[in-house]
Amino acid sequence: ILVLGVGPEKDGVPLSALSKLNVELAAKRYRAGLAPLIITSGGTVHPRRTHFAEAMEMRKALIERYHIPPQAILVDPHARHTTTNLRNATRLLFALHATFNRDVLTISNPAHISAIESPDFRQLNLIELGYIPGSIGKRVSAFETTFRPSTFSLRIDPRDPLDP
Repeated sequence: ILVLGVGPEKDGVPLSALSKLNVELAAKRYRAGLAPLIITSGGTVHPRRTHFAEAMEMRKALIERYHIPPQAILVDPHARHTTTNLRNATRLLFALHATFNRDVLTISNPAHISAIESPDFRQLNLIELGYIPGSIGKRVSAFETTFRPSTFSLRIDPRDPLDP
């Protein structure tokens, strides 16, 4: 399960209402046995100059509010936007020797999921990353779609100082 952050726009707020909803949905899907782990993804992006990493705050909420075991949560605190959310999640899965022949349930708000499914998102990946980090599959619900990682995401861009 990949849960995407939706940054708060107000300074001093560690987790937006939409991210809290994403965390709740991820916890429910994990408890239902849909996946053996959750990846939280989101950096220190919103609001500008924030000290909160969305991924870390979502991990904290999963543990404290929903009692998800810490060992079941992977954290990507480096993602700057959706393209890097998918890329970095792929890299985390690769580091665990996960196979890329299974879909990743991806959770966010309906507008964000629609944006991920759009042809514009595919083009944005090509512009920002130079490749497509994986294929977007079927929409599972208003808040969920599937993502099939690609090995293209394993390529490090030495020109990007924020490419982890």
